[in-house]
Amino acid sequence: MKLLQQGHHARILEHAFRIKGVTGPDSELKHSATAILKSKGVRALFDLLDQYVDVAEPSSESARQILTKKDKRNHSDKSSSNTQWITNCVIDISDIINYLLAGHKTVSGIQRLVIATLSSIPKPARASNVLISMHDYEKDGCRVIPWEFVDSVVRYISSGDDETKFISSVQTTITNSVHLDSASLGIESYTLLIMGAAWIVPGFPTAHRVIARKYKLHVVSILYDLIPYTYPDFVTPDAAREFVFYISSLLAISDGLISISKYVSDDLTNHRVSLGQNLIVYPLNYYAELAREIPFKAFQSSRVGLRSTMREKAIELGIETDNFVLNVGSVEIRKNHIGLFVAWRHLFAQIGGKCPQLVVVGRAGWKAESFFEALKSTNNLDGKLIVLHSIDDSFLSYLYETCKFTVYPSLEEGWGLPIGESLDAGKLCITSNRASMPEVGRELCRYVNPSEPLEIAKEITQLLANPELVKLAEQKIAASKPLKKWTEYQCDLSNLISAIRLERPHPVSKMMAANWFLASGQVVSFYWHLGSDTYDLPEGLSGIKRSLQGSLPSRLIVYTKLDRFESDGAWCKEPKIGLDFYIDIKQIKSRHLSVSLHYSLIFDKVNSLQETEITAKLTINFNDLIEDQPSIMAGKNYFEPTAVHFVTSDLVTFEFANIKFDDCKTNDDHQAMMLESILIPVKLEIEWKPGFNFVCSATGRKLDCLKIKELRVDY
Repeated sequence: MKLLQQGHHARILEHAFRIKGVTGPDSELKHSATAILKSKGVRALFDLLDQYVDVAEPSSESARQILTKKDKRNHSDKSSSNTQWITNCVIDISDIINYLLAGHKTVSGIQRLVIATLSSIPKPARASNVLISMHDYEKDGCRVIPWEFVDSVVRYISSGDDETKFISSVQTTITNSVHLDSASLGIESYTLLIMGAAWIVPGFPTAHRVIARKYKLHVVSILYDLIPYTYPDFVTPDAAREFVFYISSLLAISDGLISISKYVSDDLTNHRVSLGQNLIVYPLNYYAELAREIPFKAFQSSRVGLRSTMREKAIELGIETDNFVLNVGSVEIRKNHIGLFVAWRHLFAQIGGKCPQLVVVGRAGWKAESFFEALKSTNNLDGKLIVLHSIDDSFLSYLYETCKFTVYPSLEEGWGLPIGESLDAGKLCITSNRASMPEVGRELCRYVNPSEPLEIAKEITQLLANPELVKLAEQKIAASKPLKKWTEYQCDLSNLISAIRLERPHPVSKMMAANWFLASGQVVSFYWHLGSDTYDLPEGLSGIKRSLQGSLPSRLIVYTKLDRFESDGAWCKEPKIGLDFYIDIKQIKSRHLSVSLHYSLIFDKVNSLQETEITAKLTINFNDLIEDQPSIMAGKNYFEPTAVHFVTSDLVTFEFANIKFDDCKTNDDHQAMMLESILIPVKLEIEWKPGFNFVCSATGRKLDCLKIKELRVDY
């Protein structure tokens, strides 16, 4: 972790002591905390203070105060006066809005937790500088969404509200929303909090980069898992490729990532280098465990009187209301429903009609065909296994409350919301002994190998034969309450966002494009769909046929507005591109630098094509090394070659000669000799004469004539 600047130590220590409830720290603690802060950073400091709080003896006055405050934090549902609410944030929920506008009645697990977190913030706290936003593609900015929208979403997914009416209200809300005005709101001290499943919407990585840079925001992102990267077979090929682009871009634009479990945080630590590739500054890596609370309980509590109606509805849906086991989660290969089917078929063969019914709640997802074919061929195991979808949260809560127990033998998770929800309902959960799931269930669940269906069946058989085991488990769950609530989770987010801002006082958004190192000869690809297809590059660019595994340059782009990333490039909305990056002066072998640009030229065949020109400008800032002020890109040296004239060529190379690389010196030449690299910031600006236009068939938008494909820098 990067060492903290000396001037911030006292402020960070004071903030950390306040967060952890340490009052009147003695000199020994201050000394230890300062040493840890200087050497290992804020996260290690928080770990130290957690240990201090845990071992503090209540015999001293200060220790009693610490334990009292800690007890209040663990029971924040009883007294919210000590809760630290999220503040000074712009919270992006564009993916949720787009998802609901598409007509989906139910939301995914990620969207559930986002809405649960937001809805847990009370109305008085919402007014304390917290903005809900969605991206405006046309104006490259944000629309501020009123907080009432969150409450309307809760009502919609928790009940049977009319879908058409709700979608109409969402559209009206968007139409009437105002654009974010950074000048009037003074939001430069704000943080852009990316909470949703943003990788499912093409263009979000670039949109978040533009927004953060435009408004000069810190960026903090919630990381749910790396499953599309670590287990690509669990998702569609396109989803895996787009996720890799998204997460690598997220690493470049974020000041900090907050994982939803220690398991995911460790996963990120193990893979961030391969994901970030040539990133110079990585985001801080924290984690905050999710709540184990069923969302939207305040709304559902008003529907207790409908319990008899719920039972009638369950019977109508074919549920054996007094004899069923519950499984919640989208039906996909990763959730292991085929393993559950095999286990239940074995149970049914063993005990026949005494076999409890398995009720699966979730919509169909990726690679679920074999599961549904098995259901069809066995008549849903003679009714002993049914699948429900598009049910509201009130009815889901009823199912949690009335089932025998729950099962969740997923193959891989970043957390596992249904496990926590089962515990919150007071129900035992049989879940997997791998990934994050033991972290969620702790000692309150029973664990099985999800790859062994007969082991799952054996565990269920044992519980059915010994109902006292279920009762003892439920008593243990009840004794462990209150479990972590959504108000506490958002409090954790608030504290970590504050810590990230303190440790990174200057946001990455100010240097985000230059948070990237280009090695000599490295090819930058302007592709959206990365994959196994091959593409012939011009001989002058690479000389070989290479796989489309290049890096999309959203991390590099300064002001380029790209439209329609395609399999062979991206259209420029303006007749220019601008890139910021670093080069390693120790790799330089001459006073020469060349830039090769590969493009497609589209022109109106009705008009005769006139010769046009393309120019490039290179700015090298020798005085601002990354160790000093990496965010400053004010140029000290400019090199402008003669304009290059072209007509139909698809490759142009700019030659920059007589560059005084020797001007890059440090005060300590010996130290410079010891460094593996000396990085200097570079700005590359390429422009061409406008005039040729291409009308995009998908959007009807008129674009300038170039599709950017590849770029390479040699030095």
